[in-house]
Amino acid sequence: MKNTDGVWTVELEWDGDEAILPLPQEIIDHLDVKEGDVLKWIDRGDGSYALTKMQYDSDSGLTESF
Repeated sequence: MKNTDGVWTVELEWDGDEAILPLPQEIIDHLDVKEGDVLKWIDRGDGSYALTKMQYDSDSGLTESF
């Protein structure tokens, strides 16, 4: 894991044919995520991805958290 100015580089781990993305505690704390939260993957178009935590609004369903 590498953190530079709010950007983390995390390497995938493999279990046979399944890819596992280990999220270090620092990332979990930064995103304020807990088990059961929904994360949205955003393709930046340059080979990197961003993650954002989705919030649940009881009236309209899932909405992005910025």
